[in-house]
Amino acid sequence: MYFDFKYNIMNNLVPKLISKFYASNETKKIEICKNYEKYLEYWNFAHKYEQKYKGYYIFMPLHCIGDLMLFCNNLKIFKKQMGGGKIVLLVKDKMRYDFVKSFPFIEEAEIIDESLYFHILFTYYSNYPCKIRKNKLYLFSPDMMIFTENIKPYNVCDLYKYVLNINTSQNVEYKLYPTLSDEENVNKKWQDMGLNDKTIFISPYATSLNWKVLSKDFWYRLAQKLTDKGYNVVFNAFDNDFTGYKNIFLPLNETGLFAKKCRASIMFRSGLVDIVALNNAQNLFVIYPKLMDHPDFGLKQREVWQKTYNFDSELSIEENIFNIMSLNSISGINTAKEIIFDGDEENLLNYFLSSV
Repeated sequence: MYFDFKYNIMNNLVPKLISKFYASNETKKIEICKNYEKYLEYWNFAHKYEQKYKGYYIFMPLHCIGDLMLFCNNLKIFKKQMGGGKIVLLVKDKMRYDFVKSFPFIEEAEIIDESLYFHILFTYYSNYPCKIRKNKLYLFSPDMMIFTENIKPYNVCDLYKYVLNINTSQNVEYKLYPTLSDEENVNKKWQDMGLNDKTIFISPYATSLNWKVLSKDFWYRLAQKLTDKGYNVVFNAFDNDFTGYKNIFLPLNETGLFAKKCRASIMFRSGLVDIVALNNAQNLFVIYPKLMDHPDFGLKQREVWQKTYNFDSELSIEENIFNIMSLNSISGINTAKEIIFDGDEENLLNYFLSSV
């Protein structure tokens, strides 16, 4: 009854009152109605899940794999600080659903329509830090965060501590929770593909950094050269994306376990790199673009990162973004070989051939 009452007020009574109050000023009425419709869209979305998951902390994290991994691991400390409580995460697809459900301190997850997920996450701003309460939806898109205090995080790890009210000096154990079934699936895949200890895992794509600086021809040439040296090359890509070579696209925890079995992993910097690193994969090579730009938004994305993070004035924009994104600074493993690509594909090719 309470739900119907509140819903009717927000969706029926308030619009009528706005129309009546501004009846003599059509221009103003249109403006107010337009703003209210935008607010009401979010209210209805949030209210649906706040009613469904009463007694839960309700979070909608960014879809990027690295962000999702960092966010989930911070929830263990968040839950401890809050004295317990159930957590539900809203995600955009089954791959991320399975991944977040593998964390034992996350009780529930729900897949929502992908277009709606992106629309909500990248339309509405959120103010942080704030007091996080049960029965209320919180959005966690770094690009859409407004920091109400004069504090900016230094890197992605600090960002998620900050918005979850965790002291940035608090040590967070970044950890994955693959199951026995994940291991069995990977071992079967490995056997079915006829792989051995001379397998090289290549992951050429990324979401946040510009993987397009390397041509597809570069990856083909690298694969061919490695094959000529007696290696088995496996691409992290959809079927037939790299014809003539083995392509796999596994669930996240399985991908990490798969890379761990390989002689080396050559990857463009993406969130998947965090998954591979946390599995202690050997001979991990990570490539970054020189300009630290975005594959879709180019240099403009750097301005967004500059607003979100604390940049050192004595360093270049590129150096600051590298410090924010650097795998070794995030994972704490410090075993990855990080390479900033300067545009010379031939030089990079020879580097890998001499290093693997």
